[in-house]
Amino acid sequence: MPRNDELKSTVGAISGARWLVPQPLHDELSLAEDWVAQREGLLQAIDLRATARKRVFGTFQLLSLEHFEGVLALVSEAAYAPACSIYKAQFDAFTRGAWYRRCATDAQVLGFLRAEQRPPPSTAIARDLGESGLWGDRATKSAMMAFHTNLCDVSHGGRQEVLTRIKADRFDDAHLLPNIAKLVRSAAYLSLLACREIVDSGKNERQMIRLRNAFEALYRPAPKRQSRRSPSALAEALA
Repeated sequence: MPRNDELKSTVGAISGARWLVPQPLHDELSLAEDWVAQREGLLQAIDLRATARKRVFGTFQLLSLEHFEGVLALVSEAAYAPACSIYKAQFDAFTRGAWYRRCATDAQVLGFLRAEQRPPPSTAIARDLGESGLWGDRATKSAMMAFHTNLCDVSHGGRQEVLTRIKADRFDDAHLLPNIAKLVRSAAYLSLLACREIVDSGKNERQMIRLRNAFEALYRPAPKRQSRRSPSALAEALA
């Protein structure tokens, strides 16, 4: 089983909640579509069949990337609540893939392939991943986890989602619109992390740099004017 400290060397420089601060929704969709086109070319030459572990975690990450494209398709059709549900599926596929790569024993990997074992619950996965460096840094992890928690009530059709619709006196999901640009940005960042897991498994530093540069070229935060009371990027990401 690989150790977490062995998996930190090629994490890359893209971390920090500033990457999660979105632009207007139309711009976010355009950026995400460009990112999908670029990252597809960066993953084509990677063989995920070499070992049982690669087959399992690699397939989870590819599934996560498929869910990302589903998020974009649903948002483009203004189906916001279903898009939130697909984001949760994207998030779960990503964390399960990361767990099978970084934490699972060989017996657990084979047990999954033989349909004898299921992935552990999300609480156990979060605990086991711990300080693995999966998210880049603690601020990014906190922002991503907080956003995921806030969306769970939407994706599960929970109490808060129903009450919000009643309060707004409407039965569609238009009330979610202010958060959808943030949804698209978070989904894009999550897809970067999925790509990073795949590329890092091949220990190809040059390809990792190309991946990072492609994302940075699209999503590099614009410089901001200094102000006395400007909110931090983390505060904006969690607002």
